[in-house]
Amino acid sequence: MADRPVQAAEVKALNPERFPSLDLIRPDLKIRETGDGILHVQDALRRKWLVLSPEEWVRQHVVHWLLHQTRFPSSLLSLERGIPGGNSGRTDVLGFDRQGRSLLLVECKAAQVKIDSSTVIQALAYNASICARFIWLSNGLQHKVLELNPDFSLKNEPAILPEFSRMVEIAGLR
Repeated sequence: MADRPVQAAEVKALNPERFPSLDLIRPDLKIRETGDGILHVQDALRRKWLVLSPEEWVRQHVVHWLLHQTRFPSSLLSLERGIPGGNSGRTDVLGFDRQGRSLLLVECKAAQVKIDSSTVIQALAYNASICARFIWLSNGLQHKVLELNPDFSLKNEPAILPEFSRMVEIAGLR
């Protein structure tokens, strides 16, 4: 059976346990189902089809939110990038300023995974070599934003991630 696009009604009928409604603006996702019944989503930034896992569901919503709510330029976002310094992990989303310096690290989890201290520790370990000023942890329902000083001490925990221009201003990267 050839690949076929999933109809809008089918997207609404996605398994709500795997793909719940999230506390983020819902993007207009292009989803298709392969002959073996596996769902794929077209990543708008990377322009390729990816398996639609529960974590990818959250990541696609997070990227849409970054582009539309924080006005983060799409050209300054990188998805699933390897971490320098020998760490075997990958960032879910990494945002840069216009000079190419790390500004934002985003760690996405499936909606069923709680954002807890282990998630914070994972993100801080990744950020040790990335040195982003802001860290956003999200499972699409629960969000935690950390703002770090250059010495990696926690400055404060903003209630919400600021707009891109404000992040640059706060980070002193103009």
